[in-house]
Amino acid sequence: MNTQTFLSRVICAGLFAGFLAGTPLSAAGDEFRFGAGAHIVNPDGDIKDAAKMGFGLSVFGEMGLDKNMALRGRVDYNMFGKKTESFFSGGFGYSSEESMTAKTVFVDYIYSANSCDQGLYVFGGLGLVSATLKAKATFTFPDPYSDGGSVSGSDSDSRSGSNFGYTVGLGYNFTSNLGAEASIVRSNIKFEDGDEAFGCNWLQVSFKYRF
Repeated sequence: MNTQTFLSRVICAGLFAGFLAGTPLSAAGDEFRFGAGAHIVNPDGDIKDAAKMGFGLSVFGEMGLDKNMALRGRVDYNMFGKKTESFFSGGFGYSSEESMTAKTVFVDYIYSANSCDQGLYVFGGLGLVSATLKAKATFTFPDPYSDGGSVSGSDSDSRSGSNFGYTVGLGYNFTSNLGAEASIVRSNIKFEDGDEAFGCNWLQVSFKYRF
């Protein structure tokens, strides 16, 4: 991926976050809280062919606009499970391993009918999704110059890309500190040397703690 393109997307995401957050936050003057979380991610769309269920970590900062509304800046790092395949017959063998990691930077708008400190809430966010796909293959076949011998080798590939994405979800704060969320993430990424956009989507179930 072109470095200038990636940097321009990061800058645009930052400007968008500043546009959303700047005026309301200065007017609200409410408490700003940091937090961290852990989550399970289940792939959907095109990445189901290259990844399995995995896990991730997140850090965030949250500012209340009033009793019912808040803005949150969030960074997530996700490691999806490896997808493997193997075959062996008549001296020929093949195995492959695919894996994926993804980083997201989102600005979320949170709304609760009761209070952002406790109870049910909904949220939606916009931001940047960056993903890396890795693949490794090993193979074995009979050596034509050796009686009973074999030849083996391996090959690997890695591709990265990023694009804007969005998330929507539902959460519940059990206390003012501890909560849980379920959300979906959607983005279309064109990876390096790829001709078509790749549906980079997943379901995320999170547990979070606000300090």
